[in-house]
Amino acid sequence: MTWSLILSLALWGQAAAAQPPSELESQVQRLVRQLDDDELARREAAEKKLVELGPQALDLIPPDTPRTSAEAKERLARVRRQLENVLAQSIALPTRVTLTGEMPLSAALAAISKQTGNTIVDYRLEFNQQATDPQLQLNLKEMPFWEALDHVLDEAGMTLYPYSGKEHALAMVSRAAESELPRYGRAAYAGRFRLEGTSIVASRDLRNPANHNLRLSLELTWEPSLKPIVLLQPLAQLVALDENGHSLMVEGSDGTLEIGIEGAAAAADFDINLQLPKRDVQKIASLQGKMTAIVPGKVETFEFKDITTLKDSVQRRGGVAVVFEGIRKNGDVYDLRMRVEFDKAANALESHRPWILDNVAYLVTPDGQQLSYDGLEETRRESNVAGTGYKFVLDKEPQGYSFVYKTPAAIMKVPVEYELKNIELP
Repeated sequence: MTWSLILSLALWGQAAAAQPPSELESQVQRLVRQLDDDELARREAAEKKLVELGPQALDLIPPDTPRTSAEAKERLARVRRQLENVLAQSIALPTRVTLTGEMPLSAALAAISKQTGNTIVDYRLEFNQQATDPQLQLNLKEMPFWEALDHVLDEAGMTLYPYSGKEHALAMVSRAAESELPRYGRAAYAGRFRLEGTSIVASRDLRNPANHNLRLSLELTWEPSLKPIVLLQPLAQLVALDENGHSLMVEGSDGTLEIGIEGAAAAADFDINLQLPKRDVQKIASLQGKMTAIVPGKVETFEFKDITTLKDSVQRRGGVAVVFEGIRKNGDVYDLRMRVEFDKAANALESHRPWILDNVAYLVTPDGQQLSYDGLEETRRESNVAGTGYKFVLDKEPQGYSFVYKTPAAIMKVPVEYELKNIELP
């Protein structure tokens, strides 16, 4: 991390601690107005101060309007780019854990959850395992989440089960066998991500040696407080070396692996195919990779009141605009149409990525009752735009009803750089 980024994050934290949101909003509005000041020095000072306020200012910067001057638009675009970069880099940083002394496993897990915001649930009873609570002796000081959790799980003889279906949580279970190797030391730690090799298979085509193959299977997990939409691994960004420092060719190096995230899973599996080396090669000494995680930002709530009177009503937060297109009756069903427009969706809205349809949406009656939709359909999908139609079966006219919709205010690209070492070949 560069010193400028560290300074930006520090200033962000200081600003957040020093002022309540209303004061910050007023300050952002004042600085945005100052971008049109007659004096160049004051315009430059306002741009610099907006950056120093940190990513919390992103949601408070107003959208450009026809009245926004060309220079102010250019300066605001620079500010947004810098703040988005700082936010993406800060999201990539791991949360940290401090645990010292003797304590039971349950207390250690509770402390980790409190310090990091990452929920860890005991899943042993689901596997008919005995739910013991062993005493642990720990000395973890400001250790990144994944390293700290691996230490705790190793000390307790536990591991993780990533497919429990628990949203935003990791499930802990007992190890299946005493021969299972410790978790710590087998993985690559990359910010909020953990990458581990799970198997490696060499195959020889007895008819065509050109089809010889070495397949490495990997498991990627992430801190549950951060759930990516998709991860992209350009194969050209993979470098594999044997123990003699010779390169091992990655097959399909002009392509990109797209690692999709299924439901509430806390992990994703993917394979890397390498050219099968000569028999005297004993291991992959180093596998370095650079991937990109497409991650949703802060979730914002949009509320459109008295919806029977609205048509193409727009609300904006940060880098997203939500448009309430209208509602009409179709037989016994009310058809509500809306769309989401991102400034930059970072490929998150590709047609095969259904996450946008899982966004929370409901009606609110005048007396405060929430009504869930009875069906939905996708009405539009473009690079930065997604449209949805919600169907509600109502007993009466939705006079005075409100529509509530929740969506991330931005989609970010988070860099993930890793290195796996000393992978023994079969």
